Amino acid sequence: MAAFETSGGQGRSTAWLTPTGAGIAALVIATLSLLADGAWTYAVQGWLNRNGPGSFSDSVVLTGVAQVLLAGCALLLAGRALRGPEPVARHLGGAAAVVGGLGMLVAALTLVAGVAGF
Repeated sequence: MAAFETSGGQGRSTAWLTPTGAGIAALVIATLSLLADGAWTYAVQGWLNRNGPGSFSDSVVLTGVAQVLLAGCALLLAGRALRGPEPVARHLGGAAAVVGGLGMLVAALTLVAGVAGF
């Protein structure tokens, strides 16, 4: 948990990322894991096609891997928010955990589709 100042700090956290901030970041990152046509998808496709056009299933698998990474990061941040003392942080962390879990499910489906070649 974050250390809290008590002398004149009005209970402010001394950590670089407060639980509420972690909850906000987690919810945003979890939402990004579900957006498959965002800017990060173009970066993934650009990297995959750097030496010529790649196959569609490779693009789908790499998109699934990126979704797993984003959702995993969101779930880690959500855990920090859920452990926070503020109710707002716990609410944001809970919402991020739900959206991040859904992002993991979509990522798993994306990976299966890419491996199966749909």
